[in-house]
Amino acid sequence: MKINVKTIFVSAGLIVLSGILLAGIHYMLLSNYSRKITNDQFTVIGHRGDGGSAPENTLAAIEKGIQAGATC
Repeated sequence: MKINVKTIFVSAGLIVLSGILLAGIHYMLLSNYSRKITNDQFTVIGHRGDGGSAPENTLAAIEKGIQAGATC
């Protein structure tokens, strides 16, 4: 069986594009959680910050969590 180099490159490219597409979908889903919550009936706990906007457990994530409406 002969391995075609072109097929390998096309397959690798499709795998990379699929990963990029899935990462984009994941980001879009996480960004929905970044909306500010204004309902006073809930306590929003952001113990690691807003992990959808910045790396968890960083000052940037904590600040984004506060901006998104985390109350404690």
